[in-house]
Amino acid sequence: NSTGVFAKYKVKDFKVKNDPVRYYNIAAIYRKFNPDYGDTGSTSESIITGKSFLVGKCFKAETMENGQVKYEVKEKKVVEILNPFFAYIEYSNGFKLYKSKCHSHYVAFDTDWQIDFLYEASVSFNLQNYYCVNNGTPSISDPVQYKVNLKYTDVASNPADGWFSNKYIWNRIEKTEDFIKNEDIKDEYKSGLKKTTWVLRYFETDWRKDIAGGIVNVVTEQKSIVSGVTVLRLKFLSKGHVWNLGAVSDIGHDNGKPSNTDTNFDLFEWLERVTGVPAWVWKTIVAILPFAIILPILGAVFPVFGQILLWIVKSIGYLLLLLLKALWWLICLPFKGIANLIEYIKDKKGGG
Repeated sequence: NSTGVFAKYKVKDFKVKNDPVRYYNIAAIYRKFNPDYGDTGSTSESIITGKSFLVGKCFKAETMENGQVKYEVKEKKVVEILNPFFAYIEYSNGFKLYKSKCHSHYVAFDTDWQIDFLYEASVSFNLQNYYCVNNGTPSISDPVQYKVNLKYTDVASNPADGWFSNKYIWNRIEKTEDFIKNEDIKDEYKSGLKKTTWVLRYFETDWRKDIAGGIVNVVTEQKSIVSGVTVLRLKFLSKGHVWNLGAVSDIGHDNGKPSNTDTNFDLFEWLERVTGVPAWVWKTIVAILPFAIILPILGAVFPVFGQILLWIVKSIGYLLLLLLKALWWLICLPFKGIANLIEYIKDKKGGG
């Protein structure tokens, strides 16, 4: 709002209390992102929707007996979030009768503090349900606000509940350099991430697409829209002291596209997870299988080759038998030693 040369912000939904003594702890104020005002930070990969302005003050208003109001203000320590980057990682949940994927949402950032170790964080965001048929007008629910508290010991994973799926596990709080190392991030997203130090992987949502066959195919898409993401609090170690402070962060959301390349299918990892048999065993079976099929055929077609093959098989069998005998001898050796020792003691007692 403005009057002449003076301008001010009118704050929405700010309730003034009726108590004789009133406290207002204000970390920051926000307004809509507007590049015409010189706002920066929003890119095609990470969208900024609201700009934050540091206040970091606690106001005290006290109504005196004569009706006059006495005001006091105290400075409050806060941590300012710099270069926030909003995006998500996409993981396939495997083959089903429909396409299913897991979206792991994250916010990366730097701060105006030296953070030696990040213990906890609080993140706020809005969530909406999205449903669309044949690329028509989607049905989108009203946004619901959520707040999550993260700890450095927290881990998460994708469901991986379909055939031929990979199981991915990640830390809720991690360094950006480790995040880039562990994920196959697209180059256009790396430039924004490299301006940050920490990554908070705060929430997961499902994406699903069904194709119902018939005279006319019906394609339905279901997902969740995450918006209004902001960091509220950080608990961290800085120069030997632990701080638990409110955070001042811009508000934003992802661009609707995954920041990683397509997740690759690993057959051996899936077989190990499903059967419990180690991946190296499956790799060995796959490596031997072609020879187990081809060699008998060659032996039947070429008798000489068959005799050589038979000799090789017998030689391998003989070597395996020797190895088993040697292994059994090693296993029995301590017991034989104990038996001989007992016999020796008995002989000594008998006067032998």
